[in-house]
Amino acid sequence: MNIVACTTFILVLLLLTASFIGGDVAIHALSETPRTSQPYTLTCSTTGTDNISWQKDGDFQSACLIQSSGCYPATTPRYDFTSGADSMSFDLTITNVSLDSCGNFICIDTTANGDSVEVTVIHFDRDILPPTEPESDSSGIISVITDCVYPNNVNIQWSTVKDGKDIGVIKDYTRNEHECSIDCAGSPAVRIQTSVFHNETKGESITVSYKLVLMHHDVDEPITWISKQIYNIEDTSRTSAVSDDKGSTLWFFVAVLGTKLI
Repeated sequence: MNIVACTTFILVLLLLTASFIGGDVAIHALSETPRTSQPYTLTCSTTGTDNISWQKDGDFQSACLIQSSGCYPATTPRYDFTSGADSMSFDLTITNVSLDSCGNFICIDTTANGDSVEVTVIHFDRDILPPTEPESDSSGIISVITDCVYPNNVNIQWSTVKDGKDIGVIKDYTRNEHECSIDCAGSPAVRIQTSVFHNETKGESITVSYKLVLMHHDVDEPITWISKQIYNIEDTSRTSAVSDDKGSTLWFFVAVLGTKLI
């Protein structure tokens, strides 16, 4: 084979090979931790000419064609698929994020060039199961349990409330976590149960409500629960005033006694 024929053969081979080489494929997302009950979109872009497909946890979700600028989802689609105006980007939209949305999403072309992203979610709804409270005018446990929470990066704060204002922080409370049947990325969601003990005061007292605030590290808005039932607790301000009066009287007698001794 002469040099010209050899050169021509190599050029043809390169052209044929190039037609099967896909471009760079990348997935972009506005956030990697969407909130549940909100929409969330992943965008797959390619610089090549090969068709792409979407997968979740290894399962086929949709095929998107470069030439026709359309996407063809599975028989029972779980997500919405659209193609960009340039026919080089394709969106996968979860219209209503849930804990089931957690998983590994892959965008891949026909030459196995692809990208993947692990999606986790934040589930922190304001739902609280019916609380447990003691009967009126009696001591007992006040217990509150949340719906499923994920992840469980939650701080708890109990307090007593009078006339709409916090009057005392309660530091003595319990916290327990109960696994839910659903998980995200292999980590289970939990229900958080927390309790305080109310000691009903029969004598000098003030009426208060109990307040619980649950604060999630990744969410700005806390969950707040205030008891509808009114409770009687010791009036610590009155106790302090009595103690101060007794202390003043004692110091008065000491001062008088000291004067006489002098």
